[in-house]
Amino acid sequence: MSELQIEGQDLKVGQAVAWELTAEELIYPFQLQVGSKTAPLFVHLKPYRADDLKKLLAETASAVKYEDDDISEIVKSKPEKITAFFWKHFIRISGHGRASAEGDPNEEKQRQWIRDNPRFDIPHKAVMDGFGGIATKVEPEIESDEPATNGNGNHSGELDIFALDFEVTKSIVLTQRLYVPEIGIADLEMAHNFRRETAAEYRRYEQATDKQLINRKRQAYQRSVNHDVIENLYNELAESVEGMTIKGEPCVIANKSKWAPLVPYWHKQLALMKFFSGIQSKNG
Repeated sequence: MSELQIEGQDLKVGQAVAWELTAEELIYPFQLQVGSKTAPLFVHLKPYRADDLKKLLAETASAVKYEDDDISEIVKSKPEKITAFFWKHFIRISGHGRASAEGDPNEEKQRQWIRDNPRFDIPHKAVMDGFGGIATKVEPEIESDEPATNGNGNHSGELDIFALDFEVTKSIVLTQRLYVPEIGIADLEMAHNFRRETAAEYRRYEQATDKQLINRKRQAYQRSVNHDVIENLYNELAESVEGMTIKGEPCVIANKSKWAPLVPYWHKQLALMKFFSGIQSKNG
């Protein structure tokens, strides 16, 4: 585990901290640039409901640019919808992250401070970089001494599809930064473990994530996503999540009916996208 400093706060990278799905408050750490200095800011938010986020995503659908299934550019649209979503889930802000609000301005003064300082764009940061601040953990590639062969055994520099060992389950590891009162600032790791998909499930995902070219010059696409299908597919395919708990219990297949509905939808969407992008074929 390595440690970094963010304005006096220890950052625990790789700390074994679980995401508790029944938590009533999530604390996202940020740094604000004030002149030549930075100031820590902790945004305390209520967890969102999947239906609320899916509605927001539908209302703020934007043109995006994709590079190898990673979103490299997002054109922000309808920021007032994001702001309204922020206020619906806002609890408070602080400069220390502690659970106690003693000594902090009252909630109305905090709200007014956010409104009076639009340069920090806190509502957008809190939603997109807080709730949506999820990343996939990139595993280092292991080079093999064995040369790849084509289907007839000749060395070709390409993978032999018939020699590949397709796993029955596949894990997608996501990371997200939170402030955890007992720990400090921590990068949480959550491994979503999926079973093998069926042909019908693969087609459902393809149909639910169609994308349409809307700007040929910029190669920008409008991705039409059926979020209900995405959530249902995740709930069907996921078998366990390491790094998440429900009332302190691990999220395993035996209690799946309890934890699956509580996994944040943005986690479901990204984990499923990475799961299917790993098996989609590429032309040419």
